[in-house]
Amino acid sequence: MFCAFLPFFFNLISVKRLTENLNCCLVFINNTCFIQDLSTWTTIGIVEVRSGLYHLLPRVVSPSSLADLLSCLSPNFPSVAISVQSSIDVIDLWHYRLGHISDSRMKLIDDPAVRNTLLINKTSPCCICPLAKQHRLPFPISAHKSSTIFELVHCDIWGPCFTNAYDGSRYFLTLIDDLSRTTWVYLLQTKSETRKCIESFYHLVETQFNYKIKNIHSDNGIEFKMTDFYNEKGIIHQRTCVETPQQNGIVERKHQH
Repeated sequence: MFCAFLPFFFNLISVKRLTENLNCCLVFINNTCFIQDLSTWTTIGIVEVRSGLYHLLPRVVSPSSLADLLSCLSPNFPSVAISVQSSIDVIDLWHYRLGHISDSRMKLIDDPAVRNTLLINKTSPCCICPLAKQHRLPFPISAHKSSTIFELVHCDIWGPCFTNAYDGSRYFLTLIDDLSRTTWVYLLQTKSETRKCIESFYHLVETQFNYKIKNIHSDNGIEFKMTDFYNEKGIIHQRTCVETPQQNGIVERKHQH
């Protein structure tokens, strides 16, 4: 079998290189190819089929060549704009580009392109801002007031501390009586000591004050998960929502004293 390599008497253009270098796209209609600029959507070149190959026409073309052809092919075809028109208002466009900045902050930008858009009346509010800036769902603040001491005890753990105590403790457990606001503090080396401290505090209240703890209020920390102990002593374990210290009733009532 004999294979001959015939020389080309013309330059070949790579479609991949053409679209990458000129930031354009190719639209093929019948035997014609339109090279459209992506930034303005105007025709920057026309290619026609000759002898089975596409030949780039070395002449200046009209920017609206593709739009004119589409209008001729279908009279009912909607008119094609020469440039891309966005349905987003200019003021909203700057609002999106600047990371959903507020109007008060946008007024501080000393740039005519941004400052002139503020003169336009905004027709609709941004639907993304309320969702992005709402960090958590609303929750009710505790309005409970105990009638007797140790009816409700608030528990919380702080730590770890960067500096260890003299005995190596890095955490401390606070136990606060809801009525008297009396606070007990237990130093802990690890959070696993929480159960032992709560059990010890329960026996202290029962022996020294002749009372029984009815409710224990804490966050959702696993160190407060003592279901068997609560069931044995008849204690109701109340838990707050995540990162909502306002629910424990301490912050609000502390300012009232």
